Amino acid sequence: METNEKIQEKVLKTIPRNIALLRKQSGMTQLELAEKLNYSDKAISKWERGEALPDIIVLTQISEFFGVSLDDLVHLDLSIANDATIITREKKQRSIANKCIIALMSAGLVWLIATVVFALIELIIPNQIPSFLAFIYAIPVSFIVLLVFSAIYRFQLITFICVSVLVWTLFTSVFVTMNVFMPIDNLWMLFVIPAAFQILVIFWFLRKRVVHKKKESNEIE
Repeated sequence: METNEKIQEKVLKTIPRNIALLRKQSGMTQLELAEKLNYSDKAISKWERGEALPDIIVLTQISEFFGVSLDDLVHLDLSIANDATIITREKKQRSIANKCIIALMSAGLVWLIATVVFALIELIIPNQIPSFLAFIYAIPVSFIVLLVFSAIYRFQLITFICVSVLVWTLFTSVFVTMNVFMPIDNLWMLFVIPAAFQILVIFWFLRKRVVHKKKESNEIE
């Protein structure tokens, strides 16, 4: 357990370092900070050099001004905390990037299979089955793959987009197929179904957003 002398020595080093760090990160000069606190720039300079320390009221003003807690301002080395935050943010960004790459590669595999099917149709049964349908159906299938990954990774917005695009591309594929094999008058009416489904998907997404925000507010409280 730290003695009072060690705690005092640590605080005397931490406060000046944190004030200088927060000021520089905000792009402020000592004079600008002094004007905000109604002090002279010489006082700010002394605080940052550790030759004097502001009283508890001024420390509270500084913590509120820079958006940090008073306890962190007094006891925590914010330079180390900021580095840790940056590292955590970078790791999170790399993780998201890796997940996106895996999902896109999996969707790319669908198009590779579609290309193989296209080639086999052209080689084995040309002019019997429209080979381009392999690529038409690759579109909804690839979005099914992306939907699975987005659901696993809990990307709500991407899940909403994938569901929406999947529904429209699936019915478009059916529309194209029916036009090729059995043309029907007013076939465009088929798109009434995905339009109705799209409305349900929008309401589902909005409900999820409301529930998520409510959960976040409850956690803060």
